[in-house]
Amino acid sequence: MYYTNKKAFTLIEILIALFLSSIIMVGLFGLFNSVLNAKVFSETKQNRTEMIYKIVSLISRDIRCKVGSFSTGSYNGRKVLRFSTTDSILFGGSRIVRVAYYLKEFNGKLYLVREESNKSAKEDLIIPLTNIFRGFDYKFYYGGEWTNRVSQIIRIYLYTKNNKISFVCGGIQ
Repeated sequence: MYYTNKKAFTLIEILIALFLSSIIMVGLFGLFNSVLNAKVFSETKQNRTEMIYKIVSLISRDIRCKVGSFSTGSYNGRKVLRFSTTDSILFGGSRIVRVAYYLKEFNGKLYLVREESNKSAKEDLIIPLTNIFRGFDYKFYYGGEWTNRVSQIIRIYLYTKNNKISFVCGGIQ
């Protein structure tokens, strides 16, 4: 008879090792998934913050380059802010254009819109900027308080789902 002194794993030991390995793998997968979700959330929030910053900068620059006074109105029951500016996107700042900011629905989503027009060139440019804003409002600084009476200093309010962003800017008469 031939006998060997080699020791081998029993079926029970192999099953226990597989069970413990699978528990460790499930835990690692959960950890990896959480890290991936946090990364996506962080990138989305950063992109959203950058978008808000760019829109605030665009509106502020338009108002700083404003010529004349503001005019107000409404479009489909939503507030519209209109004014002339030398900050033309269509003409690269080389002409005075009429600009309007308002909220408009496109394909079932509400967008903040920048509309630029120049009657002498018969050119219009309508840009849906973003759909992250749920509201758009403004007040003017007049007589020491914020009112609806048009003046040269304006506070713009942009409402997202969870936040209200406001900023003050002014132009020249």
